[in-house]
Amino acid sequence: METLLGTTTLVAVLSGLVTAIIWAISPRWSVRWLATLICPIIVAWMLYWLPVFLGAPSSEYGAWAVIFIGIWSVAGVCTSLLIGILWTLTVRRRRAR
Repeated sequence: METLLGTTTLVAVLSGLVTAIIWAISPRWSVRWLATLICPIIVAWMLYWLPVFLGAPSSEYGAWAVIFIGIWSVAGVCTSLLIGILWTLTVRRRRAR
């Protein structure tokens, strides 16, 4: 259970960092929001399959992929959405001044 929680936290943090970087450098809102939804799925997928890429046998990884990648993606999307919402609110407050 500790591994699930630790990896979920790692996916959330990495997704949040990638999302924050994309929000900082991209001027287009469509790219920002698309990255907010897609980046966590890519990060979760890459972390899940990393042991197989490094040489571990892939016999049982496929059976659990949907569960783990799904849980990790939800955590990453929640973090990314929070960053996107906070970024939008901050920009609106600065423009209002």
